[in-house]
Amino acid sequence: MNITVHILLGSNQGNRENNIKSAIAELKHEGINVLKISPFIETKPEDAPPQAPFINAALECETNLHPLALLYLTQKIEKQLGRTKKGDKSPRPIDIDIAFYGDKVILTPELTIPHPSVTQRRYAAGLLAHICPEKIHPITGKTVKILFEEVEGAR
Repeated sequence: MNITVHILLGSNQGNRENNIKSAIAELKHEGINVLKISPFIETKPEDAPPQAPFINAALECETNLHPLALLYLTQKIEKQLGRTKKGDKSPRPIDIDIAFYGDKVILTPELTIPHPSVTQRRYAAGLLAHICPEKIHPITGKTVKILFEEVEGAR
């Protein structure tokens, strides 16, 4: 059974736009059905050491992968595209985060869904508002469009 998932992408090393396009191509190659792609936007790094701006995008996809299998796939693609570190806020050629996995709430040491950036980062909520404005956040009960309007201190 296919589940609708929403994925956030970011790159601030190398050819940022091509890195995003390559990640999308790899997801498609792995059997992920990409339904919608947000516009690409440039954002400043937040809560990170000084580094280049990001290009960010969001996807709406369908998959039959289990959440952890999807996580492992995204991590594999990050490594293929040159990412060597995870979680240290250093510059990176690609960052792939699972924003939503259907309506599931997953809170484990390995995986947090919905991704915290959906309610904490204006760019994340804004990109998702382009492709799924009426999507209900399973914890807050608010639409992505409302979350985008409410996110504070965003760039």
